[in-house]
Amino acid sequence: MHDSSTVNNTFTVIENHNLSMLPESQSRDASGGGSDARPGAYGVAAASPVEGGQSHPPMFPLDTPLESCAASDNAKNQVWLAKGELLASVDTLTFTTFISALAWLDGIYGVIDTVKSALGGAKQAAVTSEARGINGYKYGVSMRGGVRVSWSPGRADVSVHVPGVACQLLGVDTLLALGIGLDARPSRVDVAMDGCAFSPGAASRAWLRGDASSKVNRDGAKSTEWISSPSGDTFYLGSPSSDRRSRCYTKVDERVYEDGSPVVRWEMQYRHDRAREVWALLVGLYLDGSIADDLGSLTLGLIDDHVRFVNAAKAPSVDEAPLLQWWARFIGSAERVKTWTPRDTEPSIDAHIEWFENNMARSYYIYERFKASRLGGHTDASSVIRAREELRSIGMQKLRPIDKRLLRSCGMDSVHVLEIRELTEVGSWG
Repeated sequence: MHDSSTVNNTFTVIENHNLSMLPESQSRDASGGGSDARPGAYGVAAASPVEGGQSHPPMFPLDTPLESCAASDNAKNQVWLAKGELLASVDTLTFTTFISALAWLDGIYGVIDTVKSALGGAKQAAVTSEARGINGYKYGVSMRGGVRVSWSPGRADVSVHVPGVACQLLGVDTLLALGIGLDARPSRVDVAMDGCAFSPGAASRAWLRGDASSKVNRDGAKSTEWISSPSGDTFYLGSPSSDRRSRCYTKVDERVYEDGSPVVRWEMQYRHDRAREVWALLVGLYLDGSIADDLGSLTLGLIDDHVRFVNAAKAPSVDEAPLLQWWARFIGSAERVKTWTPRDTEPSIDAHIEWFENNMARSYYIYERFKASRLGGHTDASSVIRAREELRSIGMQKLRPIDKRLLRSCGMDSVHVLEIRELTEVGSWG
């Protein structure tokens, strides 16, 4: 047990604590060595790394000390890709883990020691006290690769943030073992695919043309963003506050082709419930022993579920349109992988009615009287009916596929034939 008198000065505790008490780590051997090593990523098609790449360690039991599969010491290692090669990786992981309130200080030390051990042990993963933690936590430390561990007095949750550089250092296997060992509750998970044969500009232009099928709100003020800089271009799809967002950009610093040209990356960022969904998929592959084989297909499937670039001119709707050739070549045979959140649940008709009565009844009353008064008088029955019909027409034009399915489930397609004919004139009933 640690002396409770040291709790009053947490920074001093961390600086004086013997964080080298665990066995020193054994670095992985890179079969190719030097700049050919490929830490933290897997190819799409091949079960084993490309010739000259890093040999990933075999799956190991969860009770095996993490230092036995520690990360390579080459923090600035560049990964070289052959033209036409795709490389998948987990690029960011942020999670919370919980410690015992009865042994709070020991619990924090335990989390720090576990993360430090995974990063290479005492010699390779020095711990530095930070002025504050991240994500609202009061205290924190930083480690190799930008890893942050943060906590607050009296709270049983400890935050662990593993950015892209540290994910590459750890490798997918060790990263997942670390999260499983700490019973991670992820709040953010990023997966990435390097080696896209198209540019960020091609994706942006296709979106602007309307050649894209996606649930991203096309009319949203922050649904897309384009940033051009001397280091490369970046196309963002999805708002910054969304629980799912895409980034397509040139990976200048860490990923290059054999001729020295930069690699284009497509990156998916998941937060909240979707992050936990993706984490569960990754853990499932890890426990099945198929992470090396299937990480690429999983990543492509997740990307394809967020957006599909299509030839909209060749079909009645973008959802039925054929894929653009460059997108079809990128996705290949990967199947779409859907993630679910509570907001994806289709509401019932009772939920619609309850929401309308609670939130819109007063506004509807004001609208009807005002509109009718302009059409001929709010006491005139025909004017009131016309006001209702105008609002009804506006509502019909705004119906989404989910709304049409709800109406159909209530028997509207057999009871109100005239309404359905009007709806099909507004848009496809599907």
